[in-house]
Amino acid sequence: HMQDDFRKAIDNTMSVKGRFHNCFAMLEITSRSVDAQWQQLAKKEADLAQKEDNLRQLYERLENEKECLKKAGIGLNDLIGLNLGGERIVTVKRSLLLQFEGSMLASM
Repeated sequence: HMQDDFRKAIDNTMSVKGRFHNCFAMLEITSRSVDAQWQQLAKKEADLAQKEDNLRQLYERLENEKECLKKAGIGLNDLIGLNLGGERIVTVKRSLLLQFEGSMLASM
């Protein structure tokens, strides 16, 4: 009878040991997954910081350009005459030309 109890205790111990190893393996897998996600998050954070820096630089350039225009006495409501093919001059506000950034009219 004592041998049966001893064998049951050993079987129980082996079962607990097996469950422990399974849990430990799952913990290692989860840990690797969390590490990978952490690395992805760190990369995204670095990318975001770079984009934020680029945006800050663009903003500073815009503010500098606005200050230069202000010093030169140029405003967004200034009227500008456009010669359209030499036959007709159209007068428009500077703000209209600047509405579409990157366009040929905005670069004028």
